[in-house]
Amino acid sequence: MQRGGHLLPAVLFVALLALAASLAPAGAVNGWREDFGTLTHHSGLSCPDRIGALERFEVAGTTATMLASCTYRTDRIYLMVQIWEQGYLLRATRDYRDRFTETGFTQVTGAGVARKGLTFVVGRSSDTQRRETIWPVSVGRRGLVLWMNYAYPGDNKAVEAAYNDMVETLRSMK
Repeated sequence: MQRGGHLLPAVLFVALLALAASLAPAGAVNGWREDFGTLTHHSGLSCPDRIGALERFEVAGTTATMLASCTYRTDRIYLMVQIWEQGYLLRATRDYRDRFTETGFTQVTGAGVARKGLTFVVGRSSDTQRRETIWPVSVGRRGLVLWMNYAYPGDNKAVEAAYNDMVETLRSMK
């Protein structure tokens, strides 16, 4: 059971996931094929069932210039990876920053690996914050966005491990 300030960000995150899925054209998930413990999208995004401590629980297909996404979770961390059409990575990152700011979320300097991305406080309780960090990642000619929702202060090692495990997996995509 989540406490007070943790419920709203989790609900917002799930709502954003549902919105992203609802924007997908009918049959968009048909762009995925199963490859022995991995789902691979025709765009080249590969999403293994497990990456380190992360477990995949959702995939989505094409929406506008976002080609595909996979969402992973642990007991306290949600992480989404999105692959964008070539040339849209910086625009997507700016759009996310602008939407978070317009919604009223406060941008902060992240701690640890979160310093490499855009970090926003999306919820508070008496002793913790829910934060979301967005990192643009280029792998070859592919533009990807990593988007993580986590507690702060919290298990910084788990946040760093999730980020590093995901980036390592993305860099190994063919």
